[in-house]
Amino acid sequence: MRGIEIGVEGLGSSAPTGTDGKVRLRVGKDVEEGEPISLIVERSPQGKDYVMISPWTGRTLVPSFREKPDNFIQVVVGQRGDRSLLESGVSLKSFAEQVVNQFAPRPGDTNPQPPDPKAALATVAKQYGLSSESLDEAIRNWAKNVTDPFDKGLADFYKQDYPLASTEFEKSLNQREATLRSDTDLAAKTAFFLGASRYSQGQYHEAARAFERSHELHPDELFTLYVLARTLMDAGEYIKAEAFSGKALALARKTLQEDDPALASALDNAGLLLVSTGKPEQAEPLIREAIAIDLKRFGPVHHNLAASLNSLGVVLQDQHKNVEAATAYRDAIEMDDRILGPDNLESASYRTNLASLHIDMREYQTAEQELRSLLTLRETKLGPEHPEVAQTLHWLSRVLTAEKRWNEAETCARRELAIDQKEFSSNSLRIYGDLKDLGVILKFNSKYEESESDLSRAAEIAKSVMGPDSIDYAEAMDEHALTLLHMGEFERAEQETRVGTEVLGKNLKDTDPALALAWEGLALILEREDKDSEAQKAFSKALDSAQKGLGSSHYITRRIAAEAVAHRAL
Repeated sequence: MRGIEIGVEGLGSSAPTGTDGKVRLRVGKDVEEGEPISLIVERSPQGKDYVMISPWTGRTLVPSFREKPDNFIQVVVGQRGDRSLLESGVSLKSFAEQVVNQFAPRPGDTNPQPPDPKAALATVAKQYGLSSESLDEAIRNWAKNVTDPFDKGLADFYKQDYPLASTEFEKSLNQREATLRSDTDLAAKTAFFLGASRYSQGQYHEAARAFERSHELHPDELFTLYVLARTLMDAGEYIKAEAFSGKALALARKTLQEDDPALASALDNAGLLLVSTGKPEQAEPLIREAIAIDLKRFGPVHHNLAASLNSLGVVLQDQHKNVEAATAYRDAIEMDDRILGPDNLESASYRTNLASLHIDMREYQTAEQELRSLLTLRETKLGPEHPEVAQTLHWLSRVLTAEKRWNEAETCARRELAIDQKEFSSNSLRIYGDLKDLGVILKFNSKYEESESDLSRAAEIAKSVMGPDSIDYAEAMDEHALTLLHMGEFERAEQETRVGTEVLGKNLKDTDPALALAWEGLALILEREDKDSEAQKAFSKALDSAQKGLGSSHYITRRIAAEAVAHRAL
């Protein structure tokens, strides 16, 4: 195609294609063959609007500089809104890849969950000026006739048959690795989509191995590094997650300009991962650096800046800097509302974080008002069965639990579980969290047998997915033990709490509130068993951990102190 100006994003040139559809482009002087670059459609001929179809990310590798017939990059473009795109196998395969790609874990997301399939399709359709209905029909018709394992994997993933997709992607990966020299790019892509398919089934360890293989094949692909770090975090492999996050940030600093928005994203992702691994103090300067880049590049009002401010709120909240965190969240919400209008879904996640902060600050009435408003918004715009509605119900049940409104909390938690059971695998961590929360509420509601069943199932999921040395398994065991305590099974309760406390002690700092709560639970059980000296030691450890992590004035610290005094008075 003639007269389409193709450019190298960043340090490179742009030029229009000639009559043969070819163009020669310069890259930065420090760019070597085999390194990644990003191609973009800079300008279309007058009256036309061409958009990149392949490579749809624009990302590709610089070919050899030696003059050979195959030393070129093939770029496929199409005119936006042209219905002939719906008849092209190349286009439809690209569109399917773009929909499937949205199911990979999002870097930096503190509440990972799969996207709405309809929304994922609509995003791609809008990009190419097509209707969702016509694009869906075309992709499904294309899927009926594919025979290559990679294409079949895409087709199965698109139909949300993740186990079959995983099988086809594994078959394709084996084929590509057998001819690795010629198929490195496709092998890396196949490994990536295999990871996304495993992730969608809640198989986080297997997903991480696939993403890691994709990274080995394309070590300079930043997005794969981000996704790998996020997945390792979800799999409970915190040390490896932090290492790959650091590797991604180092690569971003090396390859990106100082004011590149992609560098801000890398800083943001690395910061949020450090928060997840209990290092908010190290995370804060990274997030503030990201904010500085956003301000310099976009000015005082931009969606990227709002996202970074929200991340700053997460970092500050984790350090119990509640007033500063509230300011960051409110600034993020106000900015996105200004850009997108009131009641937009983009700032809803920021509002959820602000509500969680109000819960931390025991401002339950304010938190409840915010969450009920969010619930109405999400039900209206997404429908009553959407996973984001379930997420809102989760936080609302937390508020109602804190206010000891057990029946209302139970209603919310049951509805949350029912929604998620339609969207997530029965062995996913999302279902684990739902069962654990519901089990705790049922315990407070004196429904001990149901509580024991739900918490036992939650512990099984955590052990299966995350392993017996994971924080998730330990927390489920501790909650299950407290239910056993109410059922009078003291010996089992003590055994399980000791297991949970030992695991948490290996994974958490002694300042972490979760460890203080675990020691408190063990102390209460030992007290019921009349093991006074052991109970006193457990209360002392709980109080010491709470004072270090939360401070002497925090309500949890004051509660443990009161329990310790009462025990000594017995």
